[in-house]
Amino acid sequence: RQVRRLLLAPDYEGRPLCLGCDWEKLVELYPNAVEMYWWGEVPAEFHHHPSTRLAPILHDYSQYLHYLSQEGFDIGLAPLTPTSFNLSKTNTKFRDYGACRIPGIYSDVEVYSCCVDHEKTGLLVRNTPGTWFDAMQRLLIDIELREQSDSSARLVTLSTSGAYLARIAFQSTPCMAGS
Repeated sequence: RQVRRLLLAPDYEGRPLCLGCDWEKLVELYPNAVEMYWWGEVPAEFHHHPSTRLAPILHDYSQYLHYLSQEGFDIGLAPLTPTSFNLSKTNTKFRDYGACRIPGIYSDVEVYSCCVDHEKTGLLVRNTPGTWFDAMQRLLIDIELREQSDSSARLVTLSTSGAYLARIAFQSTPCMAGS
């Protein structure tokens, strides 16, 4: 498949501003080769961009995991600005992406740095200009790193969160009507 699908997890406290600039740079370098799936709401500046897609909001966790595992996402992004609210979160995106075999790029904040082994189970990046671009481009180009990262993260997820996540992520019957 030529088009790579990136999934952006919501950060309700505000995404790092550099991520938008880095995404624009990636799309300029790889026109028609990447699509960004936004959870929740698409920022105004990307609303009419041809590479923008809106992922459905699924309130049932098993439906959400099934969707993640079946949609063929190549990279999962989990940006977090270091606010007190965000720093009180858990590493759910790491577990979700790992269970669904989606290699991830995570903000280098305590929520993720305590569980992501950089370049083994995902990539950790600072929220500074250029870092998200470098990480996205690296995972797009480096197939071996992408495959190692999704396999290693899955093993960590299964050993720490149990088989429950994998079972509901890869169940054989569709969870959503019309799937």
